[in-house]
Amino acid sequence: MRARLALSAVGYNVKIREIDLREKAPLFLETSPKGTVPVLVLPDGTILDESLDIVDFACQLPQGETLRLNEASQDQYDHLLNVFNDGALSAIYHYKYPERYPEINTQHALAILLSFLKNLDDALGDQLCLASNTPTKADIVFLPFIRQLEMIDAQWFASQTIPRVHGWLRRFIESDSFSLIMCKYAYWSEGDQEPLLL
Repeated sequence: MRARLALSAVGYNVKIREIDLREKAPLFLETSPKGTVPVLVLPDGTILDESLDIVDFACQLPQGETLRLNEASQDQYDHLLNVFNDGALSAIYHYKYPERYPEINTQHALAILLSFLKNLDDALGDQLCLASNTPTKADIVFLPFIRQLEMIDAQWFASQTIPRVHGWLRRFIESDSFSLIMCKYAYWSEGDQEPLLL
């Protein structure tokens, strides 16, 4: 979602290959031996196989200026990303898949997640998005995970006192950008014609 959001936001069209991660195509593994998605293959053959790298690529394009962060917003984003990576990201998976992590206390994971959500709520302030009133790199990086968190237990999520986050997420889910990236594709096999993102 991060990669598709960033590329669609700057109008960078790509061919889509939807990968079945349970039965990875050999050509896909040749392209990205670690076998994870997303993967972006640029015209010069450069391979980007981390979503944050693809978001940064989109931001660096001439048409990516609106996604870039100013110095103050960059500092705030860096702080949020560090907090997210240092605990909230793993807490999402601990909360979503408790059977895989029987040693993890679910309530502890929820406490970490709620702390991060409150950080996001404070960061939003009076703005519609994290860095301004229009989406930037910061929104693209965090929104997909916040949507994933809401989907685990919508009742718990709705009960939390994070009104700015609730509004931010609703606007995202109701946006044309979200509808575009949520288009469903058939799994790709070698020789198939690839649909375009845009």
